[in-house]
Amino acid sequence: MNPSLSMISWKVSFGDRLIFDDGACWQVLFMKEKLFHNWLENARDWSLSRSRFWGTPLPIWISDDEEEMVVIGSIQKLEELSGFKATDLHHHHIDHITIPSKWGPKFGVLKRVEDVFDCWFESGSMPYGYIHYPFENQELFERDFPGHFVAEGLDQTRGGFYTLMVLATALFDKPAFQNFICNGLVLAEDRKKMSERLKIILLPQILLMNMGLLYLINSPVVKGEPLRFKKDGVYAVLKERAMGFGITGEGCYPAMVQCIQVFGPKCHLA
Repeated sequence: MNPSLSMISWKVSFGDRLIFDDGACWQVLFMKEKLFHNWLENARDWSLSRSRFWGTPLPIWISDDEEEMVVIGSIQKLEELSGFKATDLHHHHIDHITIPSKWGPKFGVLKRVEDVFDCWFESGSMPYGYIHYPFENQELFERDFPGHFVAEGLDQTRGGFYTLMVLATALFDKPAFQNFICNGLVLAEDRKKMSERLKIILLPQILLMNMGLLYLINSPVVKGEPLRFKKDGVYAVLKERAMGFGITGEGCYPAMVQCIQVFGPKCHLA
Protein backbone atom coordinates (compact mmCIF):
# COMPACT_ATOMS: atom_id res chain seq x y z
CA MET A 1 0.00 0.00 0.00
CA ASN A 2 1.22 3.50 -0.84
CA PRO A 3 1.90 5.18 2.55
CA SER A 4 0.63 8.48 1.17
CA LEU A 5 -2.80 6.91 0.67
CA SER A 6 -3.07 5.24 4.08
CA MET A 7 -5.45 6.65 6.67
CA ILE A 8 -4.73 7.22 10.34
CA SER A 9 -7.63 6.40 12.65
CA TRP A 10 -8.30 6.44 16.37
CA LYS A 11 -8.87 2.98 17.77
CA VAL A 12 -10.00 1.47 21.06
CA SER A 13 -8.83 -1.93 22.28
CA PHE A 14 -10.76 -3.82 24.96
CA GLY A 15 -8.71 -6.99 25.09
CA ASP A 16 -10.65 -9.67 27.01
CA ARG A 17 -12.86 -7.18 28.88
CA LEU A 18 -15.92 -7.67 26.68
CA ILE A 19 -18.57 -9.55 28.65
CA PHE A 20 -20.04 -12.68 27.12
CA ASP A 21 -21.43 -14.65 30.08
CA ASP A 22 -23.43 -11.62 31.12
CA GLY A 23 -26.35 -13.17 33.02
CA ALA A 24 -28.83 -11.57 30.64
CA CYS A 25 -31.75 -13.52 29.21
CA TRP A 26 -31.38 -14.12 25.48
CA GLN A 27 -34.54 -14.91 23.54
CA VAL A 28 -32.49 -16.50 20.72
CA LEU A 29 -29.81 -18.74 22.20
CA PHE A 30 -27.92 -19.35 18.97
CA MET A 31 -27.44 -15.60 18.73
CA LYS A 32 -25.59 -15.65 22.06
CA GLU A 33 -23.81 -18.99 21.77
CA LYS A 34 -22.84 -18.80 18.10
CA LEU A 35 -23.06 -15.46 16.30
CA PHE A 36 -22.22 -13.07 19.11
CA HIS A 37 -19.82 -15.41 20.89
CA ASN A 38 -17.84 -15.94 17.69
CA TRP A 39 -17.81 -12.21 16.98
CA LEU A 40 -16.45 -11.38 20.45
CA GLU A 41 -13.78 -14.06 20.24
CA ASN A 42 -12.44 -12.46 17.06
CA ALA A 43 -13.27 -8.84 17.84
CA ARG A 44 -10.71 -6.41 16.47
CA ASP A 45 -9.83 -3.00 17.84
CA TRP A 46 -12.69 -0.59 17.20
CA SER A 47 -11.77 2.17 14.78
CA LEU A 48 -14.12 4.81 16.15
CA SER A 49 -13.04 7.78 14.03
CA ARG A 50 -14.19 8.84 10.56
CA SER A 51 -12.81 11.45 8.18
CA ARG A 52 -16.10 13.16 7.36
CA PHE A 53 -17.69 16.57 7.62
CA TRP A 54 -20.94 15.65 9.39
CA GLY A 55 -20.76 13.82 12.67
CA THR A 56 -19.98 14.26 16.34
CA PRO A 57 -16.46 15.74 16.60
CA LEU A 58 -13.85 13.73 18.44
CA PRO A 59 -13.21 15.78 21.61
CA ILE A 60 -9.46 15.38 21.36
CA TRP A 61 -7.03 18.31 21.32
CA ILE A 62 -3.42 17.56 20.48
CA SER A 63 -0.16 19.48 20.06
CA ASP A 64 1.61 19.78 16.71
CA ASP A 65 4.38 17.43 17.85
CA GLU A 66 1.75 14.97 19.22
CA GLU A 67 3.51 14.93 22.59
CA GLU A 68 0.60 16.48 24.49
CA MET A 69 -3.03 15.46 24.27
CA VAL A 70 -6.23 16.39 26.11
CA VAL A 71 -9.56 14.59 25.89
CA ILE A 72 -12.46 16.90 26.75
CA GLY A 73 -15.38 15.46 28.69
CA SER A 74 -17.74 18.44 28.86
CA ILE A 75 -18.50 21.92 27.54
CA GLN A 76 -17.50 23.28 30.94
CA LYS A 77 -14.10 21.58 30.77
CA LEU A 78 -13.51 22.96 27.28
CA GLU A 79 -14.31 26.47 28.51
CA GLU A 80 -11.98 26.10 31.51
CA LEU A 81 -9.04 25.05 29.35
CA SER A 82 -9.60 27.30 26.33
CA GLY A 83 -11.48 30.31 27.69
CA PHE A 84 -14.13 29.88 24.97
CA LYS A 85 -17.73 28.94 25.77
CA ALA A 86 -19.07 26.68 23.02
CA THR A 87 -22.80 26.69 22.34
CA ASP A 88 -22.74 24.60 19.15
CA LEU A 89 -20.63 21.46 19.08
CA HIS A 90 -20.67 20.88 15.33
CA HIS A 91 -17.04 20.76 14.32
CA HIS A 92 -17.06 23.89 12.15
CA HIS A 93 -18.08 25.83 15.28
CA ILE A 94 -15.31 24.47 17.52
CA ASP A 95 -12.38 23.72 15.24
CA HIS A 96 -10.97 27.22 15.78
CA ILE A 97 -10.73 26.66 19.56
CA THR A 98 -7.21 26.13 20.87
CA ILE A 99 -5.97 25.05 24.30
CA PRO A 100 -2.72 26.49 25.68
CA SER A 101 -0.06 23.90 26.42
CA LYS A 102 0.29 23.02 30.08
CA TRP A 103 4.06 23.41 29.65
CA GLY A 104 3.81 27.11 28.91
CA PRO A 105 3.46 29.56 25.99
CA LYS A 106 6.67 28.52 24.23
CA PHE A 107 5.16 25.08 23.65
CA GLY A 108 2.31 26.54 21.62
CA VAL A 109 -1.30 25.40 21.66
CA LEU A 110 -3.32 22.21 21.22
CA LYS A 111 -5.74 21.92 18.30
CA ARG A 112 -8.67 19.59 17.78
CA VAL A 113 -8.09 16.54 15.59
CA GLU A 114 -10.08 16.68 12.37
CA ASP A 115 -12.02 13.42 12.66
CA VAL A 116 -15.56 12.76 13.86
CA PHE A 117 -16.99 9.74 15.68
CA ASP A 118 -18.15 6.61 13.94
CA CYS A 119 -21.94 6.99 14.04
CA TRP A 120 -22.20 3.58 15.74
CA PHE A 121 -20.54 5.17 18.76
CA GLU A 122 -23.61 7.36 19.10
CA SER A 123 -25.88 4.31 18.82
CA GLY A 124 -23.97 2.59 21.59
CA SER A 125 -24.22 5.75 23.72
CA MET A 126 -28.02 5.76 23.63
CA PRO A 127 -28.57 4.65 27.28
CA TYR A 128 -26.58 7.66 28.48
CA GLY A 129 -27.00 10.31 25.81
CA TYR A 130 -30.79 10.41 25.67
CA ILE A 131 -31.05 11.52 29.31
CA HIS A 132 -27.87 13.66 29.24
CA TYR A 133 -26.10 11.43 31.75
CA PRO A 134 -23.86 12.04 33.72
CA PHE A 135 -24.60 15.77 33.66
CA GLU A 136 -28.25 15.22 34.56
CA ASN A 137 -30.61 12.45 35.71
CA GLN A 138 -28.04 10.45 37.69
CA GLU A 139 -30.70 8.94 39.93
CA LEU A 140 -32.88 7.97 36.97
CA PHE A 141 -29.96 6.32 35.20
CA GLU A 142 -28.73 4.41 38.24
CA ARG A 143 -32.24 3.11 38.85
CA ASP A 144 -32.94 1.95 35.30
CA PHE A 145 -29.55 0.76 34.02
CA PRO A 146 -29.08 -1.84 32.62
CA GLY A 147 -32.20 -1.50 30.46
CA HIS A 148 -34.96 -4.08 30.81
CA PHE A 149 -34.54 -5.25 27.23
CA VAL A 150 -33.01 -4.42 23.88
CA ALA A 151 -34.62 -5.45 20.60
CA GLU A 152 -32.36 -5.67 17.58
CA GLY A 153 -32.36 -7.30 14.18
CA LEU A 154 -30.12 -10.22 13.32
CA ASP A 155 -27.84 -7.91 11.33
CA GLN A 156 -26.98 -5.82 14.40
CA THR A 157 -24.63 -8.41 15.90
CA ARG A 158 -21.80 -6.21 14.70
CA GLY A 159 -23.72 -2.92 14.77
CA GLY A 160 -25.86 -1.20 17.37
CA PHE A 161 -26.10 -4.23 19.65
CA TYR A 162 -22.34 -4.74 19.68
CA THR A 163 -21.56 -1.09 20.40
CA LEU A 164 -24.07 -1.07 23.26
CA MET A 165 -22.12 -3.94 24.79
CA VAL A 166 -18.71 -2.35 24.16
CA LEU A 167 -19.49 1.00 25.79
CA ALA A 168 -21.37 -0.49 28.76
CA THR A 169 -18.41 -2.79 29.40
CA ALA A 170 -15.91 0.06 29.13
CA LEU A 171 -17.89 2.33 31.46
CA PHE A 172 -19.48 -0.03 33.98
CA ASP A 173 -18.18 -3.56 33.40
CA LYS A 174 -21.71 -4.80 32.80
CA PRO A 175 -24.01 -5.33 29.80
CA ALA A 176 -26.39 -2.58 28.70
CA PHE A 177 -29.51 -4.74 29.01
CA GLN A 178 -31.17 -7.48 31.05
CA ASN A 179 -33.01 -9.20 28.19
CA PHE A 180 -32.18 -9.50 24.53
CA ILE A 181 -34.82 -9.93 21.83
CA CYS A 182 -33.69 -10.62 18.28
CA ASN A 183 -35.78 -10.69 15.12
CA GLY A 184 -34.77 -12.15 11.79
CA LEU A 185 -34.82 -10.34 8.47
CA VAL A 186 -37.89 -10.20 6.24
CA LEU A 187 -36.70 -10.97 2.71
CA ALA A 188 -38.47 -10.96 -0.60
CA GLU A 189 -39.86 -14.22 -1.94
CA ASP A 190 -36.70 -14.74 -4.03
CA ARG A 191 -34.50 -14.25 -0.91
CA LYS A 192 -33.40 -10.77 -1.96
CA LYS A 193 -33.34 -7.89 0.50
CA MET A 194 -36.30 -5.56 0.42
CA SER A 195 -35.51 -2.54 -1.76
CA GLU A 196 -37.71 0.41 -2.66
CA ARG A 197 -35.35 1.28 -5.51
CA LEU A 198 -35.71 -2.21 -6.99
CA LYS A 199 -39.46 -2.21 -6.29
CA ILE A 200 -38.99 -5.14 -3.90
CA ILE A 201 -41.12 -3.89 -1.05
CA LEU A 202 -43.66 -5.16 1.43
CA LEU A 203 -46.92 -3.29 1.07
CA PRO A 204 -48.18 -1.96 4.43
CA GLN A 205 -51.75 -3.05 3.73
CA ILE A 206 -50.54 -6.65 3.55
CA LEU A 207 -48.35 -6.47 6.63
CA LEU A 208 -50.73 -4.55 8.88
CA MET A 209 -53.87 -6.54 8.18
CA ASN A 210 -54.65 -8.96 10.99
CA MET A 211 -53.74 -12.04 8.98
CA GLY A 212 -50.44 -10.51 7.90
CA LEU A 213 -49.48 -10.04 11.52
CA LEU A 214 -50.49 -13.61 12.31
CA TYR A 215 -48.35 -14.76 9.42
CA LEU A 216 -45.32 -12.92 10.84
CA ILE A 217 -45.93 -13.94 14.45
CA ASN A 218 -45.96 -17.62 13.44
CA SER A 219 -42.92 -17.34 11.17
CA PRO A 220 -39.18 -17.94 11.76
CA VAL A 221 -38.59 -14.17 11.88
CA VAL A 222 -39.61 -14.03 15.56
CA LYS A 223 -36.87 -16.57 16.33
CA GLY A 224 -34.07 -14.57 14.76
CA GLU A 225 -34.19 -16.42 11.44
CA PRO A 226 -34.77 -15.02 7.92
CA LEU A 227 -38.25 -15.12 6.39
CA ARG A 228 -39.10 -15.24 2.70
CA PHE A 229 -42.28 -13.19 2.74
CA LYS A 230 -44.96 -14.63 0.46
CA LYS A 231 -48.37 -13.15 -0.18
CA ASP A 232 -49.56 -16.73 -0.63
CA GLY A 233 -48.54 -17.34 2.97
CA VAL A 234 -50.74 -14.50 4.18
CA TYR A 235 -53.59 -15.78 2.04
CA ALA A 236 -53.14 -19.30 3.47
CA VAL A 237 -53.40 -17.94 7.04
CA LEU A 238 -56.50 -15.99 6.05
CA LYS A 239 -58.09 -19.06 4.54
CA GLU A 240 -57.09 -21.24 7.51
CA ARG A 241 -58.59 -18.80 9.99
CA ALA A 242 -61.84 -18.57 8.08
CA MET A 243 -62.18 -22.35 7.67
CA GLY A 244 -60.87 -23.15 11.14
CA PHE A 245 -63.56 -21.10 12.83
CA GLY A 246 -66.22 -22.51 10.55
CA ILE A 247 -66.98 -19.06 9.17
CA THR A 248 -69.74 -19.33 6.60
CA GLY A 249 -72.44 -17.09 5.17
CA GLU A 250 -72.60 -13.66 6.79
CA GLY A 251 -69.75 -14.54 9.18
CA CYS A 252 -67.40 -14.95 6.24
CA TYR A 253 -68.11 -11.47 4.87
CA PRO A 254 -65.44 -9.53 6.87
CA ALA A 255 -62.75 -12.07 5.97
CA MET A 256 -63.74 -11.94 2.32
CA VAL A 257 -63.68 -8.14 2.27
CA GLN A 258 -60.22 -8.13 3.83
CA CYS A 259 -58.99 -10.65 1.30
CA ILE A 260 -60.34 -8.65 -1.66
CA GLN A 261 -58.87 -5.40 -0.32
CA VAL A 262 -55.42 -6.95 -0.31
CA PHE A 263 -55.37 -9.39 -3.19
CA GLY A 264 -58.02 -7.98 -5.49
CA PRO A 265 -61.36 -9.28 -6.78
CA LYS A 266 -59.91 -12.66 -7.79
CA CYS A 267 -59.40 -13.61 -4.15
CA HIS A 268 -61.41 -16.60 -2.95
CA LEU A 269 -61.48 -18.57 0.28
CA ALA A 270 -62.68 -21.89 -1.05
